[in-house]
Amino acid sequence: MRMTRGHWERRDETRSAGQRRREAGLLLPECLVYISLFLVITGIASAAYYRSLEFSRNLRRNADEILMALKAGERWRQDIRIADGKVRLENSGAGEVLVVPQGGKEVRYWLEFGTIWRLVGGEGEPRVVCEPVKRSQMIREQRGDVTNWRWELELKPAQKVVHLPPLFSFMAVAGGEGLTASP
Repeated sequence: MRMTRGHWERRDETRSAGQRRREAGLLLPECLVYISLFLVITGIASAAYYRSLEFSRNLRRNADEILMALKAGERWRQDIRIADGKVRLENSGAGEVLVVPQGGKEVRYWLEFGTIWRLVGGEGEPRVVCEPVKRSQMIREQRGDVTNWRWELELKPAQKVVHLPPLFSFMAVAGGEGLTASP
């Protein structure tokens, strides 16, 4: 007999080597349970990590698209404000084209294949102003003596389910035609 943990324990020295091995073999199933639990927890954690990584990428892409739309709207407003002639909408094969006269040149905006394009003076290559665009509409509104232009812009969401569609409205008064002289 010997003392362990405050109790007397009787040592059974009559056990055979096979009996001792069977008692030690009970640790293997326990080890397998711990390994399987570790694998399950690691699998759940890695799935959560990759899902959060995807959400982070989507958030970054959405922020970049919103920033692009805001910059495009501010550029459009600036072009409308410095117009020195009558701003007009023309129909072309690609759809409606907004023509803004500026110092003998014309700045053109149009939607084609989900992209808003801007061309200055008819020379050079058109530049991408905003993408991906689902819908774009430029509207002329008469408000009393003031001619106002409004640009309704809807971005094309990358996700299939959208809770809040990315819609923008920009307004500007043209410099060359904004205020009409009253008699």
